[in-house]
Amino acid sequence: MTVAKQTGNLRTFLFLSLACFLYGWSVTAIGAVQNAAICQTGDISASKFECLAISDTSYSFAVGPFFAMGGLLGSLIIAPYLGNKEGWNNLSRVAFSGFASLVGQVIIAMTPFSSLLFVGRFLSGISAGVAIVSVPIEFERMKDSEDSYLGLLTQISIVSGLTTAQALSLVLAKPTLWRLMPGIAGILSGLQLLLHRKELPLPTDDHEEEEYRPDLSILDVFRDKEMRPNLIKAILLLASQQIAGINIILFYSKMIFNSDLISMGITLVNLVMTFVTVLVVNRLGKRSLFNISYIGAIASIGVLSLSLDRSYIITSIAIYIYIASFSIGLGPLPFDILTSLSTEQTKNSLTSIGLSVNWLSNLAVSAAFSILVSILDKKLIFALLFLFL
Repeated sequence: MTVAKQTGNLRTFLFLSLACFLYGWSVTAIGAVQNAAICQTGDISASKFECLAISDTSYSFAVGPFFAMGGLLGSLIIAPYLGNKEGWNNLSRVAFSGFASLVGQVIIAMTPFSSLLFVGRFLSGISAGVAIVSVPIEFERMKDSEDSYLGLLTQISIVSGLTTAQALSLVLAKPTLWRLMPGIAGILSGLQLLLHRKELPLPTDDHEEEEYRPDLSILDVFRDKEMRPNLIKAILLLASQQIAGINIILFYSKMIFNSDLISMGITLVNLVMTFVTVLVVNRLGKRSLFNISYIGAIASIGVLSLSLDRSYIITSIAIYIYIASFSIGLGPLPFDILTSLSTEQTKNSLTSIGLSVNWLSNLAVSAAFSILVSILDKKLIFALLFLFL
């Protein structure tokens, strides 16, 4: 491989990884600084810069449901539209996600008005939705073989973003300083756009032809009887990831558990176990890992519903077992499996469908939790989740 191709590969790798890193960052960064971002006094000015005049419930809706609504729009409508636009490919779509992220993060970092927090989170969701449809497809195309680690790199990048944001929030969760969280994400979004300007084509000639083949539309995929079994698998796979409750833990970990250490431990366990998956997936197989992951998640949610507010130690152990279980299967495998369920012509549409179901499930879970947390005891919420699973 020539130096030019190696450089192109590295730039493409960084460009794609950064998009998923920003996805992970956006999931947890604003939720992690909630206490600092919300004004605590009653006589507050709407133009106060160190905090926002917003209630806990409204802030939670901006953090979760509005982000998920943006993600749904990005995955279901914007990503397919850009994919069918002349002169656009997956790399162009990832660049668009960087631009949407840049605008959204700058709005959150600079606005003194709580209403614009919803706008910023919605744009961040659009960015995440477009990126999560486009990036796994490109990583799949870069794989040298079926056992390549690149298939899991989407989740590794997301979890790295989660962990970094959670760690920085321990320092920046203070009045005014909390705005550095979206500010840093804005800088990273700008870097992503700069990488796209210099980014070289992927170093395999036949991909250039594949990029311009006409894709089947989302409606065509639903009508295709041969694709129907894989379509059902994709829907169930991506729905199960969110219904398992991971974003309840990630979005609201500090609000639920009131502990920076538990929140940081959650993301560290998530990161470590995601890397463990890379090491064991070829030995154990994707199906076995996914089943182990789902059973472990259900069991730990059940324990959590009984131990919450009763035993700090048991609750902490249950949380870490849940995160470890999720991270070896439910977290990384759906993105990898999804791209393998489709042909080249159905890849964009099937990925959009699967990720749209993922966002819908995310939206339903986060919206339900935002409502239930104000009227039900947290133990009852996790008990309901256990029964549903």
